[in-house]
Amino acid sequence: MVDETPVSLLTDFATKLKDIEEKLNLLRERLLLINRTFLKERERFNSEIFALKESVRLVKDDLERIKEGLEHIIKESGGFVRREELSAIQRYMHMWEPLKFVKEEEALKERKKGKK
Repeated sequence: MVDETPVSLLTDFATKLKDIEEKLNLLRERLLLINRTFLKERERFNSEIFALKESVRLVKDDLERIKEGLEHIIKESGGFVRREELSAIQRYMHMWEPLKFVKEEEALKERKKGKK
C-alpha cells in the first residue's frame, strides 16, 4: 500500500483543484469568445436582414409603379386605331382619291372653256 499521509493527500487535492480551476478558466474564456462571436454574427445577420427588407420594399415600390404605368398604357391604348380600322380608312382614301378633285376655280375655268 502506498503511504498516504494527510500532507500528501492535501497536496494531491490542491493540485487537482488547481487543474480544475484552470480548466474552468479556459472554459469561461471560450464561452466569452463564443458569446462575442455570436453577438457579432447576430449583428451582421440583423444588418443583412434589414438590407434585404429595404431591397424588397424598393422592389415592391418599383413593381407598383410598373403596374400603374401598365394600367395607364392599357387605358390609353383603348383610344388607338386598330389595324382593321386603319386598313378600312386606307381603302376609303384610295376610293375617294382626294388628289383627283378639282378646285372650284379650276372647275369654273373648265366650264368656261367648255362654253366657248
